[in-house]
Amino acid sequence: MQSIHLKTTLLNSSLALLLMQSAGSNAYEHMHDHGDNPLLTYVLIDQLERQDGKENDPNISLDAQAWIGKDLNKFWLKTEITRSEGITQDAEIQALYSRAFTPFWDVQMGLRRDEKPLPTRDWAVIGVQGLAPYWFDVDAAVFIGRSGALAARFKAEYELLFTQQLILTPD
Repeated sequence: MQSIHLKTTLLNSSLALLLMQSAGSNAYEHMHDHGDNPLLTYVLIDQLERQDGKENDPNISLDAQAWIGKDLNKFWLKTEITRSEGITQDAEIQALYSRAFTPFWDVQMGLRRDEKPLPTRDWAVIGVQGLAPYWFDVDAAVFIGRSGALAARFKAEYELLFTQQLILTPD
């Protein structure tokens, strides 16, 4: 059985935000007044697993997100896909617009599409994502379906840094 787990993080953005907060919120606002607002990108593959399955059909699990944008405004893509024995079990993709309302927090809104399990469902999404006190990464969202159905999701994550290269992230 073969299993791969891959996690990447972008430390430069976190350090820059920490420095801006320690210098005060005026530094955060001041930075945007002078045109120092480059186009940035970010890709996070939180989980990528492959296991050999029956009849050479691998079991695959992917949890990834990416964004492109500037400091205050970003376009996010988030996806979660699970395949087992050659059949897609779960497939979800979110396309979100994100706007920062503080140095560590963004409000997000957009669309979510569930391809699997059937029937296909479309949702409107509104949520927040950011860094809570004591360095907890938080992602909370409310989903509103076409028929008025409501769903919610809350994720929180904390990384224990033993060294700069050895990081434990409990699931």
